[in-house]
Amino acid sequence: MQPWGMASLTNQIDVQVAGTDPLGRGLVKLEAEYCPAGVPFGDNQCGSCVSANWVEAGPQGDEVLLREPILGLDSNTLYRWRVRVLRAPLH
Repeated sequence: MQPWGMASLTNQIDVQVAGTDPLGRGLVKLEAEYCPAGVPFGDNQCGSCVSANWVEAGPQGDEVLLREPILGLDSNTLYRWRVRVLRAPLH
């Protein structure tokens, strides 16, 4: 989504990010936080989500697409977003 863009659905958006492990092969998942405009990240008015499952990133640092739906957004509300990739060693 472009800065200040709008979602095509009124109360849902799919967050996507390319996940890699800088050490090569490992496990990755998506974490997102979203806040109404003017509210600092970490505030109790913000929402967050973490992917339920870990996904294996490729042995050459190959990207995997991580996608998570965010539900229950207030329509006509501007949100700020931050997204990161969590990683864990492959057992």
